[in-house]
Amino acid sequence: MIKKVSIQLVLLMALAVPVLLTGCHGHEGSAPHKAAHDAKKVPASAVEPVRVVDDGGVEYIVVPQTALFRQGALTGVLAVNADGRVEARWVSTGHTVGSEVIVLAGLERDSQIVGSYDPELEGGVFVKQNQAAAEEVQSNE
Repeated sequence: MIKKVSIQLVLLMALAVPVLLTGCHGHEGSAPHKAAHDAKKVPASAVEPVRVVDDGGVEYIVVPQTALFRQGALTGVLAVNADGRVEARWVSTGHTVGSEVIVLAGLERDSQIVGSYDPELEGGVFVKQNQAAAEEVQSNE
């Protein structure tokens, strides 16, 4: 009986651990929805890149604690996708270092996130560029 339970537990852990460590692999969820999200925009000043910390040759992605939100057992951040829309990204987190949290899975080193989670934001809203950033992008094209 003990061996049977132990084998089942080992098999369950062998299946669960890789799923937890790999994150969403681009299958992002959506933040809680409200009605007309197209009218809302996130100011560009609220968006920041994730920080990459090099600890003796090992790199860690860290985000502010304020960027994290919880939905049931899941932990997420609002990230900006390639077309400038905000979307929820489910992440696996590690230790807290000061006011930041190590992200083990779910974000890339070049990810842009909303630095402080706002429950009023939802998936699909656009990041509103400030005029200087828009002019810089146009001049580089």
